[in-house]
Amino acid sequence: MDDVSAAKLATEYLISLEHRKIAYISGGTADIRSDLRHAGYQMGLKEFKNELRDWRLDGDGTAESGRAVVERLFIKGEVPTAFFCFNDNISVGVISTLQLRGYRIPDDFSVIGFDDIPFASNFSPGLTTIRQPRQRIGELGMNLLLDTLSNRTMPSEIHKLRDDLIVRNSCASTP
Repeated sequence: MDDVSAAKLATEYLISLEHRKIAYISGGTADIRSDLRHAGYQMGLKEFKNELRDWRLDGDGTAESGRAVVERLFIKGEVPTAFFCFNDNISVGVISTLQLRGYRIPDDFSVIGFDDIPFASNFSPGLTTIRQPRQRIGELGMNLLLDTLSNRTMPSEIHKLRDDLIVRNSCASTP
């Protein structure tokens, strides 16, 4: 999975909806995938570097961390118009917390997740997210493992799988 290009795609999608205050909620400081997605987010912001700031907020991959980040933002009195979340679990926490505060998604805030977990299409509103090709990832992983075991050497080829932006109902133009 090309986490960098996928995160760039998600960020550019929010920018295309005229969002200029976009927060990235990470999966934690020890997760390399979170850093890769943050790099893609930064690349998406690059064209608008004078208008947009790098607004990274640390989560831990759980819905609870999404909730906690939103609550901290409201305490500080500084909130974005859009959230790009490290994964769908964080997105669920963000959306749930905003809804409990009386906000409507996507009318008041836009939220994008990452992974396209099965629950993402059943959540209300349906979560806009980056879909990872899980089956293909599993197939490649198993083939690499079997090749490594039979040849006793590590394959040198790199596989980059295509990601898809799945647009549902959690994003809209900036209010």
